[in-house]
Amino acid sequence: MNTPNMFPHILAFIRKEILRSNRPTWENRDREQTGPDIILLVHLGSGGNGFRDTVHGGVLGALLDEALGCCIESWACQLDKSEPASSETRPRLYTASLNISYHALAESPGIILVHAWLKGRQGRKWFLAAKILGDDNRTRAEASALWVSERAAAM
Repeated sequence: MNTPNMFPHILAFIRKEILRSNRPTWENRDREQTGPDIILLVHLGSGGNGFRDTVHGGVLGALLDEALGCCIESWACQLDKSEPASSETRPRLYTASLNISYHALAESPGIILVHAWLKGRQGRKWFLAAKILGDDNRTRAEASALWVSERAAAM
């Protein structure tokens, strides 16, 4: 997928409160009002087409998963600041479940936005959501996801 005619350009935006806060929190936040935690602005080429001028659904699924990964990693890095851990010692996070609903075709070449946000966390379980919007602001696909962190190694 890493070819010039698949995604000629991708630009990522991250909510500044995630990066600057000592202890960011998602509790007691109206997720619909605060907006996404991560936005990917993606220029789609024709390299990911399933049909003429139409992006393959698997490509959209991969973009949703990538945006969710960016979102969860940004939160995990900040939430673990209190613990002296590097990216090598922090528990890894894995996609456990990714449910995608497709609503409309994504045309290519074209521009899409991928929004992703953290909905909550319970222990090792992280709950996230994402959606893809076309250049007309119409939803192309939505995803809900469960990510899990690996168990801490026994000392």
